[in-house]
Parts: sequence; structure tokens; C-alpha cells
Amino acid sequence: MSSPRQSLRRRLTALCALLTVAALGLSGVESYRRERSTLHENMRSHLATVADMVAVHSRSGLEFDDTQELIPFLTTVTATMGLQAVAVYAGDGRRFAAAGDITALPADADAPMPPHEDWIELAALPYRDGKGEPRQGSVLLRASGAP
Repeated sequence: MSSPRQSLRRRLTALCALLTVAALGLSGVESYRRERSTLHENMRSHLATVADMVAVHSRSGLEFDDTQELIPFLTTVTATMGLQAVAVYAGDGRRFAAAGDITALPADADAPMPPHEDWIELAALPYRDGKGEPRQGSVLLRASGAP
């Protein structure tokens, strides 16, 4: 074979190899982006489900003003679900019960969150107070890790 023909073949081979590497690189970046998005949505969904579960279970504790009923439950949820902290806030905004790292939670529902790079989930907690009046409390979950 002549030298110019061999040179053209080498250039075409190099071009094909370069395009293949570029395609694999772009495919890898897209796969990473899609996987990160899926993990983000799964974590958000998981925390929303746990927050709703805590809200449903905490309703009776708030209605009967019984903190001692909630603390063992919140401690169990914090430990088994791998959460950093969980808090239940009453309708007046005060922290009714909490478990985990309480310093990572605001003292009341209206206070700003301490600086964080963690997952935060907030759920509504409708209940009736001792007089039968409807109130709106809240549940706050905090899990370690960057969202």
C-alpha cells in the first residue's frame, strides 16, 4: 500500500476512536445525571412518606397533650430510618416532642432552620386540641447528606 492511503486509514481510525470515546463520555455523564436525579427523587419520596407516618402517629399525642407517648416512637423512627433528627411542633409553633440531634432543629416552627446541607422534610399535622378546636401542627425530619 502506498503511504498516503495508509495515512488516511490511520486518520479515519483515530477519528472513529475519538468519536467513540466522546460518545462513551457523554453517555457516562448522562447516566450519572439520571442516576443522581433518581436517587434524589427516591430520597425525597422516602422522607415524605416517613414524615406523613410520623404525623399520623403523633396526632393522638398532640390531642391528649402526652409528650411521653411520642418520645419513644420518635426515637425509634430516628434510629431505624437513619434520620438525624425528628420533631413534632404543636399548633402554636412550640416544639412538642423531638428525638435525635435536637440542636439541628429550630426551637419552634417559625424559627429559621440552622445552617445545613442536609435533607429536610416538613409535613402538616392537623389535630384537635383539648377543647376540640382544629389546629395545624407540623412534623420536621432532618437526614444527613447533601440533597
